[in-house]
Amino acid sequence: MLDDLLQSHFLDRTLKFLDKRNFFYPGAKIIIKILRTFLWKYKETDYNIYAIGQSHLDAAWLWRRLDTIRKNNVTFSNALKHMDDYPFFKFSCSSPQYFEWMETYFPEKFEKIKQRVKEGRLEIVGGMWIEPDVNCTSGESLVRQRLYGQRYYLEKFGKMSEIGWLSDSFGYTWTLPQILAKSGAKFFYTNKLNWNKETDFPFFLFHWQSPDGSKVLSLNMPYSLNIIVNKPGIGEFKEFTKFLENNQKEHVFNYRSDYEAISKRRTSEYIHDLPFIFGLGDGGGGPLRIEIIYLKDFVRHKQIIGFITMRDYLKKIEKYEDRLPIWNDELYLETHRGTYTSQVWLKVLNRKTEFDLYNLEAISSLTTLFRWQYPAEKLKRMWKLLLFNQFHDILPGSSIPEVYEDTRNDFKKIEQARAQIQRSAIEFLTKKITIPENGLLIINTHSWQRDSLIELNNSQNFITKDRSGNEIPSQIIDNKQIFIAKNIPSIGYTFFSLTNTETLPEYETDLIAHEAENAIRLENSFLKVEINKKSGSISSVYHKHLNKEVLTAPGNKVQIFKERLQISLLPIIEQSNAWNIDPSYNKRLIKLKEEIKVELKESGPVRLLVEVQRRSEKPPILIVQQIILLADTDRIDFKLYLKYHIKSSIVKLTFPLDVDTEKIHCEIPFGVITRSTKPKTPAQKAQWEIPAHKWVDISQEDFGVTLINKSRYGFDAYLHPKYKNLIRMTILRKPLYPRAGDPLESIIPSRRKWHEQSEFSVDYSLYIHKGDWRLAESYLLANEFNNPPTQIPVNKNAGILPEEFEFLRVEPTNVIASALKPPEDMQDQALVIRVFETAGKEADAKIIFSNLISIENGFETDLLELNPQAVKSEQNSLKFKINPFEIKTFLIKYQITNQ
Repeated sequence: MLDDLLQSHFLDRTLKFLDKRNFFYPGAKIIIKILRTFLWKYKETDYNIYAIGQSHLDAAWLWRRLDTIRKNNVTFSNALKHMDDYPFFKFSCSSPQYFEWMETYFPEKFEKIKQRVKEGRLEIVGGMWIEPDVNCTSGESLVRQRLYGQRYYLEKFGKMSEIGWLSDSFGYTWTLPQILAKSGAKFFYTNKLNWNKETDFPFFLFHWQSPDGSKVLSLNMPYSLNIIVNKPGIGEFKEFTKFLENNQKEHVFNYRSDYEAISKRRTSEYIHDLPFIFGLGDGGGGPLRIEIIYLKDFVRHKQIIGFITMRDYLKKIEKYEDRLPIWNDELYLETHRGTYTSQVWLKVLNRKTEFDLYNLEAISSLTTLFRWQYPAEKLKRMWKLLLFNQFHDILPGSSIPEVYEDTRNDFKKIEQARAQIQRSAIEFLTKKITIPENGLLIINTHSWQRDSLIELNNSQNFITKDRSGNEIPSQIIDNKQIFIAKNIPSIGYTFFSLTNTETLPEYETDLIAHEAENAIRLENSFLKVEINKKSGSISSVYHKHLNKEVLTAPGNKVQIFKERLQISLLPIIEQSNAWNIDPSYNKRLIKLKEEIKVELKESGPVRLLVEVQRRSEKPPILIVQQIILLADTDRIDFKLYLKYHIKSSIVKLTFPLDVDTEKIHCEIPFGVITRSTKPKTPAQKAQWEIPAHKWVDISQEDFGVTLINKSRYGFDAYLHPKYKNLIRMTILRKPLYPRAGDPLESIIPSRRKWHEQSEFSVDYSLYIHKGDWRLAESYLLANEFNNPPTQIPVNKNAGILPEEFEFLRVEPTNVIASALKPPEDMQDQALVIRVFETAGKEADAKIIFSNLISIENGFETDLLELNPQAVKSEQNSLKFKINPFEIKTFLIKYQITNQ
């Protein structure tokens, strides 16, 4: 409503009429004098100020997608109108999705947009399909944001954006500079770090560096300088752009750096080129006419140099690049930490869908070897739906309820399309495979050989044998039969026969279950696990080979804390319960009066399972935890189910670990980051809730513990004076939804709804290993845990492929495939494979294809599958060097040697 008033047709025409008569020119002079006297306090020679017009538009937030399409049209219409009226005016837009909406729904205006882009007055920035959250999005999804975004720009405008633009996302993963640099970007812009609560980020202009060494020149600057409040403002720009003494080799910083020491190293020289980034945002709209009028008059009064694009501004800054500091770390936002966990059902769907699309592309790509028609456009539409829902107010869980109605429908569409395509591809592929008898085909899409627990839903009992005729121990549970499939080929398949039987024979196993009055003990050749019957917690985890007790106190405890509603005069910023965790939540642990039941549910040759039920009447809560120990493994698997009704609360799962270290290693998109469990600097102390993906690990030199999860992104870990390292996974939050309307209207109090999810589950695993996470290859286990193999019942068949086959593998195993697909520029008999190094170790690597495939040519491309460079290839392999945490994309052209 208020946004619409500011952009009303009547007001705009009135301002235009008055501007033609120079009505505002004397007013600009008066405003300049007031600012100079009371607020700006700088000399005319201190700065060259440049005006950069833009509009931040949230793709969904306090409104749903259809409203955004309307707001998007208004934003572009305003910009085009201003360009007609003011020949000097320029405008920047960040998301290809917004241009595609204009192309689809307003084609005549899109033609005008194309002309303005050609003239250089409408600047395409960003290059990601939408401005996504980058804490909870996988590395491959971030690549696809760039792949589809930059290629759209190239197709429609003949050029791509050199500026990565994420003005409002809630923190930035350390590996982002590499993804940007390898997809056409030289620069990066954000304003969000100015929202920090505990510290002031020390630089406005800097080189941001990824673990692999890639850099982008970065600007951290608020859009619209806060002239009245003046923080962050012109004075801060001067302070935080002062050059540092000594040479650039000493200018590498991270969150371990002492900010006060940085300040003492600043010289009196600073960057004089100051950007004034203006325009109505969040709900779109862009620069208002009154803003343009006053800035235009500021130019006439020689207070501003003029109107330019962001690229032109950053090109001016390039002359200082040898003197700019290097930030070699993530960009952690000291607020909005709740977004790692809010709307957990969506986090579950997001990760599952990311793996589902990887599997679908891999299986479909293998099927194309036999001339199956790859449905490229359908897959592209599915990816775009997923990418849209990774927008930084959808995936983080900070939008209104109606937005999530659209999101659920989008994921249903993706799943329906995925299932249909995968069913078609598998039916085609299995006809090519020799199946000696009725049984089960198991497909592994990972680029390494793996083992996996297989569950069969059936009413019959089967003797299970591998392709060599070896009988596999199995176990009957209700109407399920389980067994462990070993050595499933890398990006390939294997066959298991299933023969009907009345009863299963007794199998040898290393599993032992012992039940006493106060405890149940589970044991295999690696571990002894003891569950206390009174508390339901795990009282002991002992590793036999390491001769080590892992816990310092009972573990696997569910803790529920009450979050205090944060009261403020600015509810949109401070009382953002969907965004922000109450920092004092630890003081309000809810003590439940529980009825606890502990029962040994399964005992067989494949697995042992203990179920812990906790019931509370006031408040009404049901917690069911399953503790699972498989044969011949050094990990414990868990399933947790909650039925839950406590508003304004946060739920944590905790393990106190007997590990001597002050570090926690966390998986992030395409990499690993090490954070502190004993923070020393104020910036480290501000990281009391941290984002991570499929695993986090705490290790000392000789052993460690990895906590693996299937669908969570929020954690905390700290060195406890009594219990050593305490690691906790955040598994649920129940905050308020924000208020619907325009951003300014959100200040108005209203009765808001609570996040409604009351039933949910999460799978996780505790992996106890020798050495650190690298030696233990925790990253492989975490991927396997999240992405079980595809299993297909099959009947006897004669085909050209054997009953077990490996299409390709990647060596060594610290180099992992993240994509296997046909090229975007569809070519016959060509494949794209993307790999990344995940252990921080340089490697001589190779991709080895089966003898079925003969490589004609091999190329390394950028992440956009452009700029190919020939690489060394042999008949069926590619060899290459890969740096620590580096991402590489290869395009191969091949021939089939035998069909």
